[in-house]
Amino acid sequence: MQSDKVYKVEGYIVFSDLKGFSSLNNENYKNFYKEVLSKLNQVVEAYSCDDKGMIAFNTWGDGMMAVFDEDHGQAATAFMLEYRDACANIDFQRIQLPELKPRIAGHYGKCYIFPDPMLKKANVSGDEVVRAARLEPVTWPGHIFVTEAFRDKILAETHEYEFDDLGQIDLAKKFDQGNSPHIFRMRRRNGSLNYDKPIVIDVIKRYDMQQALPEPGKMTEEEKKHIKELENSDSSNTFIYLLGARKDLRDGHPSGAFLAALAKLYANEGLYEEALTLLDRVDDYSMKVDRFALHPYRHDPVIMKTRVNCLTRLRRYDEAATLIYGVCRMGDPSANTLSMLAAQYKRKALFGDSTTIDRDCIDFDLLQRAYEIYLEAFRRNFFDQEAYYPAINAAYLSQMLFHLHKNHEPLFSGRKLAQFILDHWPPGKDWWLNITLAEAAMVIDNEDIGTIKNKVNYALKHSVDPKPSRFNLASTREQIQIYATVMDIERRLSPIINLL
Repeated sequence: MQSDKVYKVEGYIVFSDLKGFSSLNNENYKNFYKEVLSKLNQVVEAYSCDDKGMIAFNTWGDGMMAVFDEDHGQAATAFMLEYRDACANIDFQRIQLPELKPRIAGHYGKCYIFPDPMLKKANVSGDEVVRAARLEPVTWPGHIFVTEAFRDKILAETHEYEFDDLGQIDLAKKFDQGNSPHIFRMRRRNGSLNYDKPIVIDVIKRYDMQQALPEPGKMTEEEKKHIKELENSDSSNTFIYLLGARKDLRDGHPSGAFLAALAKLYANEGLYEEALTLLDRVDDYSMKVDRFALHPYRHDPVIMKTRVNCLTRLRRYDEAATLIYGVCRMGDPSANTLSMLAAQYKRKALFGDSTTIDRDCIDFDLLQRAYEIYLEAFRRNFFDQEAYYPAINAAYLSQMLFHLHKNHEPLFSGRKLAQFILDHWPPGKDWWLNITLAEAAMVIDNEDIGTIKNKVNYALKHSVDPKPSRFNLASTREQIQIYATVMDIERRLSPIINLL
């Protein structure tokens, strides 16, 4: 280890990986390490001596990071080019490997050198290191991208290299979002490789997509104030206002954002039909963009989820399932979205086309599917703050499935899931968490009703974010009522249901 102190330096930060590395398998890893890494290592060793200014180096799999001090810019650039060339000159067909191309990124800035106790050598950290790391994944394979800071520092020393202006480029993982750096492609002035040929097109100017994809109109200050007052108002007062406001909303031209926020308030107060009417208006909200009439809210996942909640409470499960399926198809579904999909399976299995549960008509297979989807949602969010929601639903269904079919072997015990919730999430100010803790104790079923009632009362008195609205209370009461009906323990749980 070079030093036992942490110190700050300015330097050239280099990152690289090999495009195509993930396609390797157990059969050709040996050739990779023998034929590819050995050649790349020759370059690294040539620049690891003190007179080259390399002050830190690290590697992992196909990845590499090197830092050169501020006085060795030419060594840094030569290292990057030779590392690239060493890989370009490998005959991958001869060694029976897919072609691997390095993506090399360079940045100049301040970083911290520290003695890494695990590697037993100097390592590096800092915001500028992260910036260089985020440039590497968006670099063209086989090429070298550098930031403006890197280019300016090198040009102050030498004009041996060319820098093709690529304009602003978004970095990986949305780093520097909204402030994308100016990037250049570095190459030899008179190099013989294709990678050294100039780009013959002019720099492509970044187009401001805000012109083609503008944000829909925001709420006015008066609308914001109005929504805030309603959110902070006592639930009964909000309910009375919303009932009286239905006629007023027909007049005027409120913003789409205001109507959407108001629709959510209607849903929270159990006024589902009114909420759907407002959401229809939100869907119809349009704005003119380049002579097109665009409807910005029609495929907004948040709006769609509010509609799903309303349709579910109105027992319109097919419509709700179609909508939430659409949200899932928009991308990799979140745990919350999967839980909403599972809820439709659960309700369809329990109620069918009826408004009441007939235990002899419950669709066991559909209920099993709901259970499995809830478990998948929980798996995706395992220790996230909101993972308790799919966990408690899976716990409910596990117990219900076993009760309905004694030969059912659950993937995960409902009581174990309930205990997991109690062990990992302490009570706080969140209604859904606090009431879930009470439900978890109820599922475990080894505590007396008095203890469970105390947990419910805690949720009612201490939850402020969100406060227990009519929707919160009604949905929780229905959840427990369903469980009590299926498990045939309505008399035992009636004191809990009555509290809600």
